[in-house]
Amino acid sequence: MEKDYNDDGSYIKNDKLFGYSVVYPYKNRDGSINWFNLTTGGSYGKLAVTIFIILLIIGSVYAYKKDVGTCYEVIKNPCEYCQFDPTIVNTDTPRLPTGFQVINNEG
Repeated sequence: MEKDYNDDGSYIKNDKLFGYSVVYPYKNRDGSINWFNLTTGGSYGKLAVTIFIILLIIGSVYAYKKDVGTCYEVIKNPCEYCQFDPTIVNTDTPRLPTGFQVINNEG
C-alpha cells in the first residue's frame, strides 16, 4: 500500500495500541535522507522539548555527583569540612537542642 505523504514528507499511521499518529520519516520517498526530520524529529518544538529533557537529566546527574562528593568529603573529615573552631562555642552553659532555653545546672 502506498502511503499518502504530505508536502513535508510526513504521513498518518494507524496503530492498534496508540491510534493515529503523525510519522516524520528520516528518508524521503526517493531514498535520500531528510536531515530536518532526522535532526529535529519533525518540528522545532519537539527538538526544544528533547533538548530541555536532556539538559534536565544532565543537570540531575551533575547535582547528584556533586552531592555524593560532598557527602564523602564530610564523612572523611567532618570537622575540616565545617571549619569547626572550638573557641567559638561556649561549652560552659549547656543548652537544649533548640538553642533558645538555657538549662539551669546550679540546682
